[in-house]
Amino acid sequence: LAAIRGPDVSEGVQEAGFAAVTSLASNERIRAQIVAEDGIAVVVGGMRWRGGEMRRHQQSARAQQRVCEALLKLAVTVADNNAARMQAVCAQMDGKSLERMHALQVELQALADEKDCNRMRIGAEDGIAAVVFAMRKHADALAVQKAGCLLLRDLAINFGNRKKIGREGGVDAVIAAMLQHTDSERLQAAACAALRELAMHCPCDATDKNSRRIARAGGVEAVLAAMHRHRAAVVVQEAACGALWRAMAECDANVVTAYTERGLDEVLRAMSAHVGFAGIQGAGCGALRLSASAFQTRVRQKVVKATEAAQTEQRAVETVIRAMRAHEDSPLVQETACMALMDWAADPSYRRAIGARGGVEAVLSALRLHEASVEIAEQACGALFNLAFVTENCEKIHNEGGVAVAGAAKRRHFLTCLDVIPRAEAMLVKVRAWERANAGDTSSS
Repeated sequence: LAAIRGPDVSEGVQEAGFAAVTSLASNERIRAQIVAEDGIAVVVGGMRWRGGEMRRHQQSARAQQRVCEALLKLAVTVADNNAARMQAVCAQMDGKSLERMHALQVELQALADEKDCNRMRIGAEDGIAAVVFAMRKHADALAVQKAGCLLLRDLAINFGNRKKIGREGGVDAVIAAMLQHTDSERLQAAACAALRELAMHCPCDATDKNSRRIARAGGVEAVLAAMHRHRAAVVVQEAACGALWRAMAECDANVVTAYTERGLDEVLRAMSAHVGFAGIQGAGCGALRLSASAFQTRVRQKVVKATEAAQTEQRAVETVIRAMRAHEDSPLVQETACMALMDWAADPSYRRAIGARGGVEAVLSALRLHEASVEIAEQACGALFNLAFVTENCEKIHNEGGVAVAGAAKRRHFLTCLDVIPRAEAMLVKVRAWERANAGDTSSS
């Protein structure tokens, strides 16, 4: 660190020093020591400019690449590798004691804060502005663009950095990299992953959303172009589906573009071509789910023919249920699929079709297999409630033991999620009404 500190270090020493930091930071203990010795500030200092002018060595794309790679390693903390600790805490959240629940939530927040500490420090040291500046300065350098996109993706996990990246022009820099290096599979995957993280909701002004920046810069078009050009690349398809999902969820303009550019067809094509990959199926279900809301219905009627839209969305229903069957053990697939079915089933014209295609059985299976997941319980109970408006679906819920399954979900999550109870109760009211009306038939069977 002493060798690369300061403005008068030679270019060769800088490059070698940053490469050494990258290599050493792979070790958790040494990484913690580098951070403790103010290593993040030293590395960011290698990129920083004064008075709008770059230092002599900042003209080197190679040096900028090395800095981005070093920061990417330093952004990881020991807590990133302690997922088991967080899972263990979540497993204890059984709703038995309000005081115990509060204590566990505090513990989870502490783990999350610890996990983000290095990312926050890079943002505080002006690392974000420096990376964006380097990407603009070296737009033709593929290695710089890829390293920059990977770093921005990782930093954007922290919502404070997410907001700062948007304000510093990071969204535009990522999309510019996609347009400049269309043939690079790895760059497109890294850029789509960065947009996915950047489009995530963060507690800021509604007028300051990165999803709107994505819309203004043509991000949806760039993501769809990447999907079309790199159809065989699993990493591109997964990151792109995730980017579309997040961008559409937060900005109506992105929904319009996705419909206009036949984005849902591209998602369906990716899910059909890569059935065995849970990441693509989960993110794809999230993107397809967004075709169900009232706003999307109005958009659909304006930009595509009604018959064409109906055919696409019937294919989407079949694809989502198929994904649930193929990936029963994937919480991501089950949650996003239940969410999609819940939204589609809010439309009366889809309720019978979902039931006929095995949607009721798939949702109940998700509830059984992932009984500890409050997110799946919330979406699954909502889906069952909407489906229960049709008598045939009530019969399916009854025959598949859905009353007992929903009751178990209520008892398990009565403190962890306020939405589970009313959704489950509303569904149970409809199914029990069907049971009373068909008491003779059900008892004889």
